[in-house]
Amino acid sequence: TPIKSSAASDVYKRQALKAHQQEMENMGSISVCEAALPVIVRYIRENYTTVTLTGLAKHFGKSEGYLSRYIRRETGKTFRFLLKEFRMKQAAGMIGNSTCSVEEVAAAVGYSDISCFYRNFKESFGCTPQQYRGRKNQVSL
Repeated sequence: TPIKSSAASDVYKRQALKAHQQEMENMGSISVCEAALPVIVRYIRENYTTVTLTGLAKHFGKSEGYLSRYIRRETGKTFRFLLKEFRMKQAAGMIGNSTCSVEEVAAAVGYSDISCFYRNFKESFGCTPQQYRGRKNQVSL
């Protein structure tokens, strides 16, 4: 019965190859998925003043829902929170290191509504932009 064992061997080889191929495809999709996150985050960081979830989805050729879930799953943060975080870090740097008015800073980091900027700033840093500037000036003296 060498013929039977040869046929069984061929079946086993095909199954092993198929399993290996599936494993390699899964690994490929994981690495593509992991590789996409830094690119997406970099794009948000570089375009934080104007980026929207709609624009981000169009840029990467994905749906808004997909990108929203992907960002949340991979970072633990929503798109809106991530965007606010980038904006607030930039705003804090500008307020602490420049003489720009708060309104100028708000506009420069992408806020058209000054009250929204104040609310987000206070939520992020526990003080108003003016208080933050005062503290930064006291520390540098």
